[in-house]
Amino acid sequence: MTTLAEFVTRALRVPFLELGRDYDGWDCWGLVYVGQRDVFGLDLPRYDDGYGPDDARRGSPALRDLIAANMDGWVLVQDPRPGDVVLLRIAGRPVHVGLVVDARRFLHVEEGVGTFVERMDGAMWARRTEGVYRHVGA
Repeated sequence: MTTLAEFVTRALRVPFLELGRDYDGWDCWGLVYVGQRDVFGLDLPRYDDGYGPDDARRGSPALRDLIAANMDGWVLVQDPRPGDVVLLRIAGRPVHVGLVVDARRFLHVEEGVGTFVERMDGAMWARRTEGVYRHVGA
């Protein structure tokens, strides 16, 4: 296992890769999947065979639907803490996720940008936050 700080440092060098699920590259769910596994010891679904590369594009309902169908292990929380997952709306639909690193910031990845940290209460994401979820195994 690794600490969250070690994970964030390593993650900042990881590029965006559709359906990626390791440190060579990942999409938004891949980042959450690897972070939950390596830092928190949670074995989440990979979602890398449930949708194709064309469906992985932002705005597609495919990944959102897969996640929504498997929300039984998650609870909506009002007090974000490290390891929680923030669900964000893009074009009005909840299709993007990030890993909470502290009460105000989250780690996420975007195509053409890579992995980076942003504020949840910043101008870009405050109104786009669908909710913050905690896995019951956390």
